[in-house]
Amino acid sequence: MKPIFVDRFLIVCLPALVLLAAIGVSQIRQRWILAGSLVVLLLLSVRKIPWYGAQLEKEDWRGTTSYVVSHASPKDGIVFYTSYGRLGFDYYARRLRPRSQTCKVAFPDRLDFNAATKVDPDDSLLASLPQQYEQIWLFVRFNELDPQLQRRDRSIEAILASEYPNAIEKRFRGMRVLQYSRGERVVDP
Repeated sequence: MKPIFVDRFLIVCLPALVLLAAIGVSQIRQRWILAGSLVVLLLLSVRKIPWYGAQLEKEDWRGTTSYVVSHASPKDGIVFYTSYGRLGFDYYARRLRPRSQTCKVAFPDRLDFNAATKVDPDDSLLASLPQQYEQIWLFVRFNELDPQLQRRDRSIEAILASEYPNAIEKRFRGMRVLQYSRGERVVDP
């Protein structure tokens, strides 16, 4: 079940809300109450602007996917944090190499669009990756905005770093890719 009370779904209500607020404010006769109401409305509106602008940074999935697909081998695995990042990768990977996949997606193995919560890779999955893959490519997106995501990101990176001693980070717009290797083949970014 998808949540419906999300800003992009409720944007159609904005004109009616603005009109109702304008009608309500126009009914206030005392100037000091009117000024205070306008200041409160302005502050409530302005406090979300920096967060909203930060959310709109467009992610460079084309460049990121092209980089990983061109440098990965069939023995490599890919991990996405957060799991919904796989959508962008799958979209561009099909266009870059529609018939051949050079590496396997280790997490998430599939996307469940009906899931109520986003799923993160658990520690046991991360610890099992060295038995299956020579290298791991970790996709990280938008984690600078949420302290909880940052903590989990550091935890994931620490687990992978304990199993794969060599890591190279490549930054793209709105995201970054970390290439973990045991040392045999690390590609310079």
